[in-house]
Amino acid sequence: MNNLFLTVFLMMIGASLAMERVGGKAGSLAGGENRGGESKPALEKKIFLVLMLVAFVLRVWKFGAVPGGMNQDGAMAAVDAKALADYGTDRFGTFMPAHFKAWGYGQMSVLLSYCMVPFVKLFGLNAVTARIPMLLASMGGLAVFYF
Repeated sequence: MNNLFLTVFLMMIGASLAMERVGGKAGSLAGGENRGGESKPALEKKIFLVLMLVAFVLRVWKFGAVPGGMNQDGAMAAVDAKALADYGTDRFGTFMPAHFKAWGYGQMSVLLSYCMVPFVKLFGLNAVTARIPMLLASMGGLAVFYF
């Protein structure tokens, strides 16, 4: 739970920096330089890189172990990714499906499974390879949110 609060706090700092950047006249950076003589874009870039580094460390700390086990939907997506990586089909034998059968009656998005395929193909099926696409998406989301 502490990671959640820290992540939200860091996102709020990033949002305030982005709003200042767009707004132009907030805080001590409005004049274009800070007291150290560093330009506003250079300072923002350093702050952004520090925030991304902290966010990355929070996300990869005990990456394969926390949370323990896998959610049933994530596990099903990983099994389908394994089938796609090995045979080009889902676990029921459908070639390159546009959607998966979830629990035999519904539909499940294929995007996560297709994103897992290269990692499963290269490193095998395990909790880490199943979670790497979401790690990359969350880091990309933070960068998009900032800019």
